[in-house]
Amino acid sequence: MPNDAEARALRDPLIERPLIERLRTGLAAAGLAGLVSLATGAEAQDFQLFGQGGTYIGYTWGGPNGGGVTWGFEGRVGGELRDPWRNAMDPFFAAAAVARFGFIGIEPGLHLGGQAGAANGWGSLMGEVLLGYQWGEGGGFSMPLGVQLDVAFASTFIRADPFLESFGFGGGVVLPPRMFMPMAVAGRALHDEVGHAALPAVERLDEPRLPADVGAELATALCTSWERRAQAEWASVPAFVQLAVQLRVADAPACLVGRALDAAQDELRHAVMTARASMCYGGAPLRLGRVTPATRAHAQGRDALARLAVESWVDGCLGEGEAAAAVAHEADLAPAPELAAMQRAIAADEARHAELAWDVLAWALAEGGDDVRHALAAVRDARPSDATSGVDSQVDLRPHGLLSEAEHGAIGDAVRERALPRFDRLVA
Repeated sequence: MPNDAEARALRDPLIERPLIERLRTGLAAAGLAGLVSLATGAEAQDFQLFGQGGTYIGYTWGGPNGGGVTWGFEGRVGGELRDPWRNAMDPFFAAAAVARFGFIGIEPGLHLGGQAGAANGWGSLMGEVLLGYQWGEGGGFSMPLGVQLDVAFASTFIRADPFLESFGFGGGVVLPPRMFMPMAVAGRALHDEVGHAALPAVERLDEPRLPADVGAELATALCTSWERRAQAEWASVPAFVQLAVQLRVADAPACLVGRALDAAQDELRHAVMTARASMCYGGAPLRLGRVTPATRAHAQGRDALARLAVESWVDGCLGEGEAAAAVAHEADLAPAPELAAMQRAIAADEARHAELAWDVLAWALAEGGDDVRHALAAVRDARPSDATSGVDSQVDLRPHGLLSEAEHGAIGDAVRERALPRFDRLVA
């Protein structure tokens, strides 16, 4: 075993190489830049808290005793600044306070600090700056700087410490994972105070009985897909009640309020039809959980007009426009006349709901003027919603009248391109 002087002699040439020096400098810049972005990334967006814990293992050169295997535990609590009108897979700003208790070999260290950077529905890339103390011979005051990449529940990092002259890398696991959970939006999305409300719970009232003439994997995929749509349609019932009440608060014409309530009745009918479609493949009736319309306070005055215009564009003109086009296409694929007729009826209703959204948008613009125009300009390039009502399945369901999420997304992009000229004419 080499003594301390020999270990340091082996370690120093590596740590002092120009490449390592550049890496240490670059990591320091990345870590500091991530935290500086706290001041520049905090635009007027929705703030959402998150918390994660994890464990890691890696290797460090330099530092106490010349480095060695590094391992430990960490936790972070932070917030995300998300634009509620953007796709969940688009990047958004995130920052977190970090506590890390780890070891280099058997020598412990404790560090506190922060991370900041970009995240999306699958993971994050964050620069970090921490302060603390590393025990052991050659240890002392420590300031790790680095970059951490998380993808779902997996994490990897590169870190440098200018005080201890160390450099390391490794990986680990973080829980809960930052994962994009598809939210089937087949009708108008229900909102809460921070964005789209969670879909209602669903319960099977009996054991599933898969049809004998369809394979188990295919039947399960079809049953689940229609179940998700029933949840989304059921959530759209209070979403339109929410719209009707907001229109009434904003002193909108009675015809717009009445059309919103009629749309709620349409969505109730859609929920029943799609639940029955799910029963055809699962054999058991569904119980859809309670959804409360009063999920947020109603806006007043100019704020109400801006909210109505923005949500009409994103959730109505785009979201329901996508739903109408996609479901109409699915009707053409449907293998049974009854299924095709149901899909065409839903598509016609969704198209009518999209036209309601255009009318609400036009009324809000006429009443609110430049304030509403400015609000709409900020979301002109928005996507229809945080997800689609397509199918996320390994089984090809096109022969059974259901498009994939990717196909729904492509239809949504086409609907948006067709809608933009009309939007621009209204807002100009």
